[in-house]
Amino acid sequence: MEIKLTLLKHKITKMKLTKEQVLGIIRHTLTFVGGIVVAKGLIDEAVVTEIIGGVLTLTGAIWSIVAKA
Repeated sequence: MEIKLTLLKHKITKMKLTKEQVLGIIRHTLTFVGGIVVAKGLIDEAVVTEIIGGVLTLTGAIWSIVAKA
């Protein structure tokens, strides 16, 4: 009971992710999904690399535009 009361007293804070953290999460997710797609033989590894690079570039550019607006 004592443990529950002290846990309830703590404030829950929202975590704010940086641009690098978000891009890292996106990169790892795309790499994971790309690995599955390549393993199934649906597309070539070079295509996955190009797609991941394009998505990260586009995401970074949009993030910069929105952050400066």
